[in-house]
Amino acid sequence: GVTGTDGKTTTTTMIQQMLQSSGRKAGSMSTVDIRVGDRVDLNDSRQTTLEALEIQQQLAQMRDSGVRYAVIETSSHGLALQRVVAVDYDVAVFTNIAHEHLDFHKTVEAYREAKASLIDLTAASAVKEVTKTAVLNRDDPSFAFLVNRSIPRRLTYGIQLDADLKANKLEATADGLEIDATTPLGPLTLRLKLSGRWNASNALAAAATGVALGLTLEEIRVGLEHYSGVSGRMERVDLGQP
Repeated sequence: GVTGTDGKTTTTTMIQQMLQSSGRKAGSMSTVDIRVGDRVDLNDSRQTTLEALEIQQQLAQMRDSGVRYAVIETSSHGLALQRVVAVDYDVAVFTNIAHEHLDFHKTVEAYREAKASLIDLTAASAVKEVTKTAVLNRDDPSFAFLVNRSIPRRLTYGIQLDADLKANKLEATADGLEIDATTPLGPLTLRLKLSGRWNASNALAAAATGVALGLTLEEIRVGLEHYSGVSGRMERVDLGQP
């Protein structure tokens, strides 16, 4: 499950593509589309997180198609409205928590609590092959709040502050981003096709998820370097202009 104010769709799709490229059949549900292996269907509902029955229906179809991993973009609305209470999460991934959706949640505290409940859901879900893990953004102010939630394992990532996955070098190029990072598995060098410092953070979150799921550093690197982004999100438009 991927939650946060920004970067959910990109990180969700990034994880799904990383798993696919490593030979692990994966599906995903995001604001933009629903993916089952290499098949991509537009999400016409305009809901980031589908209704409870629709989520279970999609998961059942993924299972019947041989999918072993499902990545769900999990919004604060989806959590607060209990659309995902029957989902047995293994990894809870957090991008950031800013001020948003206060028309629905009313207070920042309620919004933050809704997001944090993803950790509680993950920790309490059925035991499978993956150690229940929270992937937390060390650079985000929400870290101090989230780190106190009980879960068997935590993996942190960051650009500014020390973390389990830490970007020691971050450079913007004409082609994208170059990142040199330390990880629990050793050094990781990435050449991403994405622009924007925030996408370096999203990539580290995806890499941490790969570590949690038992991917090798090479599988993580290849998967992230092949990722070209989400349709309609910071797309490069090259029509020969300067």
